[in-house]
Amino acid sequence: MNVKEAFQVLMDALHTALEEAKKSGAEAMLEGRLEEVNTALVQAEALKSHLAKVKELQENWDSILKGTDGRKRRGRPAGAAITKPVLKRPRATKGTTTPQSSYRLPILEALVELGGRAQTKDVLDLVGKKMKGVLMDKDYELHRDGRAIRWRNAAQWVRNELKEEGLLKSDSPSGIWEITEKGWEYIRENKGL
Repeated sequence: MNVKEAFQVLMDALHTALEEAKKSGAEAMLEGRLEEVNTALVQAEALKSHLAKVKELQENWDSILKGTDGRKRRGRPAGAAITKPVLKRPRATKGTTTPQSSYRLPILEALVELGGRAQTKDVLDLVGKKMKGVLMDKDYELHRDGRAIRWRNAAQWVRNELKEEGLLKSDSPSGIWEITEKGWEYIRENKGL
């Protein structure tokens, strides 16, 4: 199997998995299994991210093999300087960690289950349980700052976005997360409560 065929096999597998996630999400929605709908949505988002990453890698691979005029390189002209190819380098964690958008509903759901207001640790612990089957291996590694687990750090960034959108209170005491009425409405609209 050559590299082009390997990319195609991987792309086909990702497309198949994406279609299966969409199908299971649709079936779960029709049957009212909302937790499974959310899981399928998160999986579909992750698979789309992986597809984009693989496509970018394939394009980078193709650019190594082709010259600027699109023809395959057969060597360099006499006297031409040897240069290293310039590759577009993707961000290190793109596609290897769960997309931040996947944390939105689990954070809001956790707050609802905790009575609408809770300490950061309690919210994050419950979010971790809710996303156990969704989080990727790299999410459980230490963040590059060496102080926090990646998924916990990502969840806290999402918390800031939710505050800016008015779904979480911005004036809660330090270390306390609290849902707003707008956050409750968001949950009702997105979870059918």
